[in-house]
Amino acid sequence: MNDGLDGRETVAFGLGAAEVAVFVLALLTAYAALRSGLPGVLEWSLAGLIAGTGAALAWGRVSGRSLLEWTVLLVRFLARNRVRWPGSSGRVPAPPGLRTLLATTSSLVGRRGGSQAGAALMPLALRRHRAPSNASAGGAGAQPAVTGSGRRQEAAPRRPQVEAFFSLNGGSGRTALAVELAALMAVRGTADRATGTAGMRVALLDLTTRSPAVGLRLGIPVPSTRAEQARMVTHPTGATVFPGPVPDLPSGEATARWARTLIGEVEQGGADVIIVDVDCDLSALCIEALGRCDRVHITVTPTAGGVLDAYRSTAVLRRLGLRDRLDYVVNRCGGPVDMHEQMADLGGDIVAEIPLADAFVDAENSHRVAALGGPTPCLAALAKLADHIQERIPGSRPGIGSRWGSHAG
Repeated sequence: MNDGLDGRETVAFGLGAAEVAVFVLALLTAYAALRSGLPGVLEWSLAGLIAGTGAALAWGRVSGRSLLEWTVLLVRFLARNRVRWPGSSGRVPAPPGLRTLLATTSSLVGRRGGSQAGAALMPLALRRHRAPSNASAGGAGAQPAVTGSGRRQEAAPRRPQVEAFFSLNGGSGRTALAVELAALMAVRGTADRATGTAGMRVALLDLTTRSPAVGLRLGIPVPSTRAEQARMVTHPTGATVFPGPVPDLPSGEATARWARTLIGEVEQGGADVIIVDVDCDLSALCIEALGRCDRVHITVTPTAGGVLDAYRSTAVLRRLGLRDRLDYVVNRCGGPVDMHEQMADLGGDIVAEIPLADAFVDAENSHRVAALGGPTPCLAALAKLADHIQERIPGSRPGIGSRWGSHAG
């Protein structure tokens, strides 16, 4: 039976076929070292080193992957990018037989048994993350870097943080959380800028094609025909909002290219945080938007169906290469929730628990923003989530908006 969320099959001792083969080969090599006739201390040391290396490759785990997988991926990366050998002036391609060996080994290591419904493997063009510059690490007052020749190098502009809520199950509250979080962070940023300090600039993008609801929640008209031009609108909270794409948007690569262009323009427009609302599917538009995100919050409702959907959503996003960008937001909690066992199984963390409150539900049903009202437990939980996001933005001040948790309006 499959022994992991990704459908990974094990043979013995929790190891896959490749790990067992490597460990057995290491034991045989260690035994050969013991019978090699070397001096006693040397042969025992060599045998122990070989056996220990095999055990580490088999049982060692980093970010949910075995050290054997990481070793294969590293060698494949070096082979594909051609290794620069020490003392050579050019780059020498990897030996011809190495690619065949790597392809065979990687197929054995990466083989998965069975697939869940809706969890198909799909290619995802991930963005190359830019290394933080001095300006982004030190805030607005950082100076340009000085190269070894004495010339000043212009610091690259700070890249905004892109966030999204996702669930394969409709009705989990993804849009509501995106709207409320964007409004809360925008109100904070507007208030900070009014006092002369640097406040967060927030953009909210509705990239859903089924039924765009961000504009409906915020009272912004959504294009009803292809003749109308969708445009960015500044909401009274201070957030820059894209209310939704035009109807009958072309599907496939054309849609992905459109989303890539839109998010890129917003990134260049000076936003510090971009919150993206996506559909609960795996269309080309959704995959492109998720691939641009720095963090994807899997929205979980504390029910049996909601927990099952969290497993399915996690499996799908991991197969898309987003394993290290996932965390969990529990929405509509009727009371204290104990999900330690599920989080230990999923290997993730709950970053926010949004309680079920009548004020929040009424605001959602009446197309208002609860973050503009009085203090509520939901608003306090959203404020903690906003602090968590803001702390990960280079150059931002920790806790800059914590005082707004009780009076965001």
